Amino acid sequence: MPGKSDIENDSSRRSFLKSVGVSLLSVGAFAGSAQGAATDSLLDRSLALRKENKWTVEDWAEYIRSHGGNVYTASGRLPLPSQDGPGDIQPQEIDRAWITITLSYAENIGSDDYIDISWVFEYPSVHAEPPLDQIRIGWSDDGYVRSGDPWYGSYVSEITDQESVFATGFVAEYDNKAQEDANYEPDPYENTVYGSGCGIPVNVKGSSPSLRRVEFAYHHTWSSTSYSIGIGPNGPVIYPNSTTERWVAEDGAFEDEIRDDKEFTWDSA
Repeated sequence: MPGKSDIENDSSRRSFLKSVGVSLLSVGAFAGSAQGAATDSLLDRSLALRKENKWTVEDWAEYIRSHGGNVYTASGRLPLPSQDGPGDIQPQEIDRAWITITLSYAENIGSDDYIDISWVFEYPSVHAEPPLDQIRIGWSDDGYVRSGDPWYGSYVSEITDQESVFATGFVAEYDNKAQEDANYEPDPYENTVYGSGCGIPVNVKGSSPSLRRVEFAYHHTWSSTSYSIGIGPNGPVIYPNSTTERWVAEDGAFEDEIRDDKEFTWDSA
């Protein structure tokens, strides 16, 4: 039968082990916390790799998902007008150029969520024009609040001559001609695919995903035009000074539609 000192020693030993266990749990919690802190940079890491490796939005989404985050998408494909005039769609589908625009919503990537727009052009022949295209993405004030600076993909840039980043979205420019020049490989029997993307970190406000709507506009230009940027009820607005040599795709999706990976037929103006 153990003596009192043995019981005290055993009690002390169990207290010590319990203390060590708590300490180890604390270390584990700290390690998990540190891992969570590392997750805070998952968005930055993924976007840097996306730009460096020229990833498609699908490649980027796969990377996020493989590292514990979530990405949801909503896409739509539109025929582009010919250069003969706005709305003048070439009659033969094989002769058309197309654009696929994808809205993405990412979460569990750190302290912020992330809204992204990406686009892919399919040209039957090389015909990108020098003017920069404009892209806007925005939302109403009760949906999200911007929590960081925009990310700009390859050949996409910040607009420096006027205010273009707001609490409810931003506007960027895309140099499709520069991208085409850098990657030009003429082949009359193959479509040439180009595109890029941009996005912005956000925090969600208290509304439901069925009420939070992300809107976009893509202004494709084929002659030099000027424009100004204003702010409306659903984020920034692009006001072109000329609409005769410009084609616009504009639409949007509610967050729950993006989460459902919905396929859209986007509107063109």
